[in-house]
Amino acid sequence: MRKAVFLFLIVLFIVFLLVPHQVAEAGMWSNIKGIFSAPAKIDALEQQYMDARQQLDEQKKHLAESLLQAEQIAAKQAEQYAAKQEELIQQNEQFRKANEQLMEQNKSLIQEMELAKQKQASFTQKLFHTALICISLITAYFLSLRVWRFLVWRKQKQVSRGV
Repeated sequence: MRKAVFLFLIVLFIVFLLVPHQVAEAGMWSNIKGIFSAPAKIDALEQQYMDARQQLDEQKKHLAESLLQAEQIAAKQAEQYAAKQEELIQQNEQFRKANEQLMEQNKSLIQEMELAKQKQASFTQKLFHTALICISLITAYFLSLRVWRFLVWRKQKQVSRGV
């Protein structure tokens, strides 16, 4: 049994040597070397931090400038819109006054038109009555002539019979 254990250990050792494995590079020398290079790594990290912070500060500055410009543009546009709105309100007031004037003018024109219609109707009615009176007078004249002629004819007939 001792031979079997010994043989097993030898086979295990040979397999361990034959199987490829990674070589560890971290030794004492590299640890010491790492300790002495740590300040340089810290300086590099600090420099990266400062660069990143400077970039962030520049971005912050650009964003602040952009925000200020946007606020100025918005304020300018608000002033323009307010001026335009005031102008539109004034135009609306002028149009309202003009509309009121036109409505009153329209009312007066309608009244004048109604008055003209009434005058025309009155004139037409007077013309009709005048024509009717003239026709009646002419008819009465002709009838009176007929009656007068008839009477004269009858009188002459009586006179001529009686003589």
